[in-house]
Order: sequence, then C-alpha cells, then structure tokens
Amino acid sequence: LVEGKVETLESEFGFDSVRLAALTTAPLGNQQETLMEETQGQAEALLLAILGNRLGFERLQRHIPQPTHLPDREVAARPVLSKPRIQDLPACLSPRPILRFPMPEPIEALDTKEVKAGPPRQFRWRRKTRTTLAATGPERVCPPWWRTEPDWHSARDYWCVQTSEGPRLWLYQSAKPARWFVAGELS
Repeated sequence: LVEGKVETLESEFGFDSVRLAALTTAPLGNQQETLMEETQGQAEALLLAILGNRLGFERLQRHIPQPTHLPDREVAARPVLSKPRIQDLPACLSPRPILRFPMPEPIEALDTKEVKAGPPRQFRWRRKTRTTLAATGPERVCPPWWRTEPDWHSARDYWCVQTSEGPRLWLYQSAKPARWFVAGELS
C-alpha cells in the first residue's frame, strides 16, 4: 500500500513524523510466527530501509502487543529493528477502540444526581453536549495487586457508549476521585 508513495510526498521542509495506521483490523491467532509472506516481508524490509535511511532508524518504532489486561499497557512502542518476542497474549474480554487517546480526556457528567449505576445520560466532551443512547458494560479492570501503577489508584469500569450525536465512545469511571473519562473512540 505504501510502495512508491513515499517518493511522491512533498518534502521540501522535511517531515517531523510519519504515522502508518491500520484503520480496519481483524484478530489473528495467538501463535503467529511471521508477520507477512516472504515477498511481503521483503517489501516491509525495503520500506523500513527507505524510512530508516531518511529519518534515522532510531526514530522508527513498532507497536508490540503486551501480555496484560490493562488497556493502557496492551501495546508498547519498541525500536523497529528489535526482534519482537512471540508470546501468548490474553484474549480480549470486550471490544477495544480503534482510536485510543494518548491521555484519557475528562468529561463533565451533566446528570450526576439521576444516575447511580452506569455511564452518564448526558455529558460534555470537547465543548459539546452528548446524549447516551445505549451503553454496554461495565468491564471492571484492576491493576495487579502486587504492583503499583502510577496512573491507577483503584478499579476502573469501562463502558462502550453510543451517543445520539454519532460517535461511539469508550468511557471509564475512576473510583478515586469519582470522575469520568473518554479513553477512545470505537468504530
């Protein structure tokens, strides 16, 4: 998909970063031995060589799945030239968003007195009021008891929320303090 397109980009002032994203994905088996067929592997090597020579190999990263149930730690960025270890990955318990935000974005729940269980019926996110049409969840996620996570103070309840304004959002509620956040957008 990228072959021959890198050379056509206007790079008069250079690039600060280039991101390659897969908008549609499907689950693969846990025992994947190679990423691509031989000919496609050669095409990947050529792409990495072109990008590495232009941008520097130390600036290229590959996102490697990690064996954890914490949504914030499911993927780790590693240098592209490092060989990823093939390992058994836990099955995903619920749908994960295609677009995850680097930092969860806080939302303002507008109906805190009405709702005691479940996501807010109305909330303000990115200066727009959203109304919840349907919600599935919760999926309760806790960090391991033997390890302290700096961003996790207690359990989080994740919800898939369909809004009347269109976007399907992945919300979670932190227990201490009780606040709502948008962690990503589902397809």
